[in-house]
Amino acid sequence: MTTQPVSFQTERLSLRPFSFGDVDDIVTYAGNPEVSRFIPSIPRPYGRRQAEEYLSRLTLMEWDSRPTFAILQSDRVIGAIDLNVRAAHGTAELGFVFGHEHWGQGLATEAGRAMLGYGFGRLGLTLLTARSDIRNKASHAVLRKLGMEQEGVLRGRVVQHGERLDVAHFSLFKGEWMAALKARQS
Repeated sequence: MTTQPVSFQTERLSLRPFSFGDVDDIVTYAGNPEVSRFIPSIPRPYGRRQAEEYLSRLTLMEWDSRPTFAILQSDRVIGAIDLNVRAAHGTAELGFVFGHEHWGQGLATEAGRAMLGYGFGRLGLTLLTARSDIRNKASHAVLRKLGMEQEGVLRGRVVQHGERLDVAHFSLFKGEWMAALKARQS
């Protein structure tokens, strides 16, 4: 089944596919060294050329295998959230990044809940996972708020900016998500 790119709203955010008009906003949030510190895929330094290359790569990806959303607040892109889907297994890996000035406001949890609904609902996935730099305690807190459980630590799993790092691995099954959703609604 092929899905089409979609857009949706949360209480404070809009999520939609990226467009080439988003380049300057991407440079603003991804170019901050505090942001790239925990994201291996963001090169340093990060500028307009890297943002344009990122958007070009997104146009080559099939939406079904890598739905990637720009996260907007007040018509400005403040971050990104995606699912790396492995359809044959009914699984996907969740990833997100936000501009530094938007940290600590509950926005990642809000966008993450929307993506869980999209992945488990619209895409019919059975398991969502996430990985996070072991030092990124704020990301770990977001993943726990989403109901994900830390399964373990993958030692030396990534090389980021020339340094080999450990990565915490999290997961959530659809049944667990549905039970938590019902509990929040009652």
